[in-house]
Amino acid sequence: MAGKRKRANAPDQTERRSSVRVQKVRQKALDEKARLVQERVKLLSDRKSEICVDDTELHEKEEENVDGSPKRRSPPKLTAMQKGKQKLSVSLNGKDVNLEPHLKVTKCLRLFNKQYLLCVQAKLSRPDLKGVTEMIKAKAILYPRKIIGDLPGIDVGHRFFSRAEMCAVGFHNHWLNGIDYMSMEYEKEYSNYKLPLAVSIVMSGQYEDDLDNADTVTYTGQGGHNLTGNKRQIKDQLLERGNLALKHCCEYNVPVRVTRGHNCKSSYTKRVYTYDGLYKVEKFWAQKGVSGFTVYKYRLKRLEGQPELTTDQVNFVAGRIPTSTSEIEGLVCEDISGGLEFKGIPATNRVDDSPVSPTSGFTYIKSLIIEPNVIIPKSSTGCNCRGSCTDSKKCACAKLNGGNFPYVDLNDGRLIESRDVVFECGPHCGCGPKCVNRTSQKRLRFNLEVCIG
Repeated sequence: MAGKRKRANAPDQTERRSSVRVQKVRQKALDEKARLVQERVKLLSDRKSEICVDDTELHEKEEENVDGSPKRRSPPKLTAMQKGKQKLSVSLNGKDVNLEPHLKVTKCLRLFNKQYLLCVQAKLSRPDLKGVTEMIKAKAILYPRKIIGDLPGIDVGHRFFSRAEMCAVGFHNHWLNGIDYMSMEYEKEYSNYKLPLAVSIVMSGQYEDDLDNADTVTYTGQGGHNLTGNKRQIKDQLLERGNLALKHCCEYNVPVRVTRGHNCKSSYTKRVYTYDGLYKVEKFWAQKGVSGFTVYKYRLKRLEGQPELTTDQVNFVAGRIPTSTSEIEGLVCEDISGGLEFKGIPATNRVDDSPVSPTSGFTYIKSLIIEPNVIIPKSSTGCNCRGSCTDSKKCACAKLNGGNFPYVDLNDGRLIESRDVVFECGPHCGCGPKCVNRTSQKRLRFNLEVCIG
């Protein structure tokens, strides 16, 4: 028994008896394990540098949404992005500080639209809100701090094509609430005022008690509104948050920005929002509304000396497609393509006293004409995709575009961002005519107008 116990307690002797082959196998397993650990550490390090999207807080109800910004928490992983869809990226340039304010606004909105289209390409829900969240995480919001009065680069008449665009610029930081205001975190900066303090309101016609006469507005406060149902008031409003902020604007004579929303078929949200300038809150009161519940009312009057209102122009001119060519001002030719395009291309001249038609000495061509000195390789090959190109990792044409598709399948093909060169699929590619990477090869789908002068 003693001998058995001694042999059992002597593993070193057993280890020494192992063959050289077994020892090599064990060492190889240990080396492989160490390699896998190093790869995992590197992978986790790389993931920390990636920008993820989290719009959880932006989806909160109107009564709970205060500042429109997501709280700091670990964002969920995006399965659609990780399966080969294009990753979101934001490039910030420190030289933008010296840009003219209007150019800053334009660049900010282009960056937001790029993020929005990338989310559409990844088939994510609410891509507009995820685009805003991406801008917030990248600290790319143009005006991250709330400002009283006009914002540089956004003039009266400026049009936003979604509430998300307003959030991306910092013009109105609520994607749902009609009142944007400074909370108590601004107490040190605005110690001479009572907070909260309103800076902007958006009128979308959702409240049944609103009365809009352009220069004078009777605005209904926020809260108690059935957003998902019949859009009617379902409970009393309280004098808090946005309602209290407008009250303080009245008491301290602080103007607020007023933006109006209108129906617009050409906008992807079916709405367009026009900035109409600064308004003074003249008075406020509480009363029983149309549905019998208490609502807070605010009378706003437009400040003098501002540019003329453009809301009527948006409603009846810029936002509407003419029903016939006879409605187009300065028309000199109904269709310069001569019927070659699916949609006619009218030409206008609003400058010359005696407008001249461009058809004389002008030939419209629809096909591609290659100059004799340009040599196209006959042996050029295309991608091996079938039906439509969907996987940017396998598509040879996507690799020519930097590893991503330049278009997103929205509105029958839309360019994600401006590029010097776009490589589309060609005659030697395996995909069909409906491939999104053949967008410019499809027939004319939008109304064009050639302006001469």
